[in-house]
Amino acid sequence: MNKLGQKNNPINEFYLSAREYCRLVENTEEITKLDFLSKTQKILTLIYLKASMLGRPDETQEEEVEKFVQEEDWSLIQIAVANKIGKSDRFIEVILPENGDPNNLESESLSDCLADVYQDLKDFVSIYEFEVPDALLASLYVCISNFEKIWGPRLLAILINIHSIINGTETIEDENLAANENYDSMNKSDTSNWLINQRFDQ
Repeated sequence: MNKLGQKNNPINEFYLSAREYCRLVENTEEITKLDFLSKTQKILTLIYLKASMLGRPDETQEEEVEKFVQEEDWSLIQIAVANKIGKSDRFIEVILPENGDPNNLESESLSDCLADVYQDLKDFVSIYEFEVPDALLASLYVCISNFEKIWGPRLLAILINIHSIINGTETIEDENLAANENYDSMNKSDTSNWLINQRFDQ
């Protein structure tokens, strides 16, 4: 393992928490809705802390950072999450830093935001596992830049809404949606064909 990945290194700690989130959303069918929401709340809280403690690395040479999560992968994650959280998949308000005005909000579904966070984290996790220092630094720079402007604000919006769901009056139970059955029959056995899974052992 390279020095950047040594135990107790802040980058390594960020990687470990990001990897846990990716594994969680990739395996939503294996847990209940309440477990998914509770675990997501805890893991995303940790990820936000770890990301906020990372200083942005020096800007790397202008090289394109490889993207591993393709549109099809993002869609499969979004569908799986939407089916798992069911009626809790509400539209939520995201305040983006560049908006300036806190009243200038962007509205996205909860499942879309969860998939967006997954996309940035999975790209970083995938490159981290190559153990190539230059590629890792470039990927980290992109990930932290996106944390500040894209997935960080979405993560905070997710936490606010999950807190409301868990602690509110809504009954949290798995819902027998027809979409769940369709998703399982079409996609559960096909995850080995995802582009990201063709490159890495999950």
